[in-house]
Amino acid sequence: DAVMKQFYTRVTYVDRLETVTSPADKFTLYFPWHDSRQAFDAVYHRLDSFSVTVAGECWIDIMNTGVTKGAALEVLGRVWDLPPECMMAFGDTYNDAEMLTTAKYGFLMENGSEPLRAQVPFLAPSHREYGVMQVLKQVLRQNGEVSPEDFVKAH
Repeated sequence: DAVMKQFYTRVTYVDRLETVTSPADKFTLYFPWHDSRQAFDAVYHRLDSFSVTVAGECWIDIMNTGVTKGAALEVLGRVWDLPPECMMAFGDTYNDAEMLTTAKYGFLMENGSEPLRAQVPFLAPSHREYGVMQVLKQVLRQNGEVSPEDFVKAH
């Protein structure tokens, strides 16, 4: 309960998701033993009527089909008239995958989920080294230009 209340102001516990009748944008499952990836592989990847993703070693998110950070970035791009070529995104785990491949300049944090490296264009230094800030400072030093040769390729 203490962990959940760090992130959410209202928490309701249920034994079975099928019993929930109120509208919800997302269900978040907490795995206190840091085994969310194993649970996803064993059970949750089969929920093909939902968008299900590992959101960290302790978390699985369940949303409506098509709800991803990448889809949200596409919507923002249309609203602001920004093509993917003008977008940068940073992330560290599976719930960031679509966002990191939607933006032309998707950066996986160096300490991020290793299997994502094959999907993502670039690596940023670890969040422990303020990797996002390092990349942004480099881009600003280059007057907003992103030169791919200046950044480590993820694959």
